[in-house]
Amino acid sequence: MLKALIFLALLFNSTSAEDGASQDWMFDFAKARIPLLRFDGSAKGHCFPDLASDQSNGICREFNEFAPLYYDFVECGDYAKLVWWIWYGWQGECILGGGSHDNDWEHITVNFIKNSGSWEQDSVTWFQHSGWYTRDVKDTHPNIYVGKNAHGSYDNWCDGVGFIWEQDYCQGGCLYWDDYRNDNANTRWTPTNIRHVSTVKGDVAKRITGVKYFNDEKLHSCIGDDIRCASTSPCGCWRNNHKFPAPVCNV
Repeated sequence: MLKALIFLALLFNSTSAEDGASQDWMFDFAKARIPLLRFDGSAKGHCFPDLASDQSNGICREFNEFAPLYYDFVECGDYAKLVWWIWYGWQGECILGGGSHDNDWEHITVNFIKNSGSWEQDSVTWFQHSGWYTRDVKDTHPNIYVGKNAHGSYDNWCDGVGFIWEQDYCQGGCLYWDDYRNDNANTRWTPTNIRHVSTVKGDVAKRITGVKYFNDEKLHSCIGDDIRCASTSPCGCWRNNHKFPAPVCNV
């Protein structure tokens, strides 16, 4: 009986040590690849990232440099995605009387392929307005241009100047490509407080619990029309230039 208890204790301690080592490796891997968030120069008053909690839900926060950025790391064979989640307690109206809601989660995925036992970055996928697109980006600290109103993540900035067919044109509001994201040197943020998504508890965690990243081939490229649409419908393929060559897995 005593031997059995000792064996179970050793097994438990061994498993705990492995889990801890795995989490340490994952944390270090993520920390070395923190993205740069670039907010619109007039984003003040339009809500900034916050600690994801039921107590903060529904509250529009001012900028806090110590707000957390959440990560996850998901593997599918020799392919993996480092997922960065950003939480906002509130999204304000982007048109008169519409578009506002609480518990606003936004994210990107950084895509990797295993080569000789090491993870090499293949691309980045940006998500916005129920849509997404992927680009051949190898930057260790990818840019996330944050939409002023709806907080969607983009690879490009826009300043409200130019012509509708140009990649840096936008007119504000809720249309897919039109959320202002004209940053400046004072509105760029490299988070220092990173946490695993498993640390999020309560009702605010429900929207990201069980999210899958490999179970649809479209998640490796884009969704929507291949045009610069003037609607709220997904048309991310306009900025897509790459397909992450990962298989489909139920994760």
